[in-house]
Amino acid sequence: MLSGWKSLGVGMGIMLAAWNGLVAEEQKPREQIGEVFGKPVYRDQIANPDPAALRDQVLQLFLVPLMERYQEEHAAELTPTEAELATAEKFFNEQHEERIRKEKPAMTKRLAELNDLLAAGKLPEEESLQRTRERSILIIRLTPPGRDVATMLLRNWKLQKSLYDRYGGGRILFQQGGLEAFDASLKWLKAEEERGWFKITDAKLRTTFYEYWTTMDHGAFLTADEKRIRKEFLEPEWLPKKK
Repeated sequence: MLSGWKSLGVGMGIMLAAWNGLVAEEQKPREQIGEVFGKPVYRDQIANPDPAALRDQVLQLFLVPLMERYQEEHAAELTPTEAELATAEKFFNEQHEERIRKEKPAMTKRLAELNDLLAAGKLPEEESLQRTRERSILIIRLTPPGRDVATMLLRNWKLQKSLYDRYGGGRILFQQGGLEAFDASLKWLKAEEERGWFKITDAKLRTTFYEYWTTMDHGAFLTADEKRIRKEFLEPEWLPKKK
């Protein structure tokens, strides 16, 4: 009986210690590293402190809210018109057709063969998976960009053009998802910081936040070539022609 009570006492002690530890953990103050529009940002919001992943997380915490607010404030200006969407869609679809013109007959023939093979249902499981993947790739390659891609590219272009016009122009960065108003974006962020819309109180994280614009080597994708900027960014051929 006594040994049972002792065991119970030990068990209760362990549970109490664990509970106290949880309470202490809950009461431990969160470390603030900055704020955006008056809303605190805490260190524990950075899920992965590994240097390779840190910059993207810091940008997610601070840049994304700033960009969302900018887009809300300039929504009318940044919304593509139907004429712009139709022109861009037509341009990119025609460009796609020209790009695959020589390969299209062979790809179309192969797609028909794969459809027949898979419809017959006689392939071994592993080969069926391989042929299904091959068919998916062919469908993607044959499908024109369409309205969704035109919308995405136009929205990004309008956003970047807006920053470019408002914050002094400068160099342009060629990225996979579209062109970026590189220097203008940095000036905009500095202006937002000076206005107090965001601040990063951890000096190292502030450096990490800005390194995309200050220390990262973008190579030949970053250009100050005025002719190229005018042709590919300021007056791209996929916009409606000015009358």
